[in-house]
Amino acid sequence: DLLAEMSEGVAAGYSQKQAGNWLAKARLLIEEIPAIRSHAIEAKSHARWFPTAEEDEAEEIYIRGIAMEHTLVQVRMIARTLFDAAVSGGISDLTKKEIAVALSAASYAISAKIDKEEPIETDGVPSPTDDARQAGEALAESMLDKTEKVDQEQLIRGLSIVANIDRIADSLDETSPALTDVVTPDEPSHVRIVQNNPLDSTLKLNKRL
Repeated sequence: DLLAEMSEGVAAGYSQKQAGNWLAKARLLIEEIPAIRSHAIEAKSHARWFPTAEEDEAEEIYIRGIAMEHTLVQVRMIARTLFDAAVSGGISDLTKKEIAVALSAASYAISAKIDKEEPIETDGVPSPTDDARQAGEALAESMLDKTEKVDQEQLIRGLSIVANIDRIADSLDETSPALTDVVTPDEPSHVRIVQNNPLDSTLKLNKRL
């Protein structure tokens, strides 16, 4: 919803106040990350502790949680980029349309992922994440074609948004090595959903009895 709102704002010519509101909303989304991370880690912990748990399913939930975290970070970075652009005079009319289209495509890709809750099977037809990547590539090509007309700061911000959208697409597809090859630090015990191994607790209770 926030990406869609930013897309409409860019197309219409947004103000610094609007950009500030977007950034504030993005910061609120970031505050959800600790809860998302603790749930993701709990899924893996639950699978370790209980022999009947499905480890593959727990791993899928864990990866989905980390992917959500990475997506939120990218949305916040886009909001910050648009705010910085507003402070410096706004988005150039030459690139408004392409940026708006790219943000809209990213928004739709996230909505499609939420509706499916799994990697989208498209039978060869471009998926919503493919569309988001293509919109990002179109934005990059447009920015590079207009290097003589767009100042360097505008160019850098535009290419930054392209990178953010590409990372969002990778996160939604759950194909990024950043999701699977990097260990997520464990949460402190005071914010964990399950703080103690329930099997250990049961064994200690049996010994006491």
